[in-house]
Amino acid sequence: MELMIASAVILSSLFLTLLMMSNFSRWWMGEEIRLDKVSSARYALHRVSDLLYMAGYKPSVQGLHSIGPTSLSLEYLVEEADEAPGEFSRHRLFTIFQDGSKLKLTTQRRCLPLESIPPWRRGSTTVLSESVEKVSFTCLDGEGAATGDPGEVSLVIFSLCLKDSFLPGIPTSRGGCYRTAVFLRNLVAGRGQM
Repeated sequence: MELMIASAVILSSLFLTLLMMSNFSRWWMGEEIRLDKVSSARYALHRVSDLLYMAGYKPSVQGLHSIGPTSLSLEYLVEEADEAPGEFSRHRLFTIFQDGSKLKLTTQRRCLPLESIPPWRRGSTTVLSESVEKVSFTCLDGEGAATGDPGEVSLVIFSLCLKDSFLPGIPTSRGGCYRTAVFLRNLVAGRGQM
């Protein structure tokens, strides 16, 4: 009888230990997913902020090309980039946009000669962040009023909201919204460049 009671106590202790380890493992996986999402969002905010900060740096045409509620295109000169006479210059056009649940960045090179209307070569597209629920760009002029005219933009507010994650057996990873604001230092309202 004592042997049966001891065996039952040992088995129940072993079962509870395994259950606790399983729950901890699921919690750990959920935390890793959450941290990956937050890291991805932070990277996207940092990359978009850097691009906006450089908008208009020695532009060949203009700093901001187009503004939309979920997309933005900007241009600047990449100092150390390769240039091939008769082919492509150091000018780059960056387009940030939401494609489904992904935030993407397309980079294109400008063809030479610079005097002609800028034909942009096909570029590469990279994913900045996944599990994106909503992206928004709010553009303000020098007086703080919302504007859709690229030539009047002085401040860009970029917002990124992530979706909640639901994976079987793993606790819900809540999304969250992240925001950054960038003053366009290289642009002067209505003139395009300092």
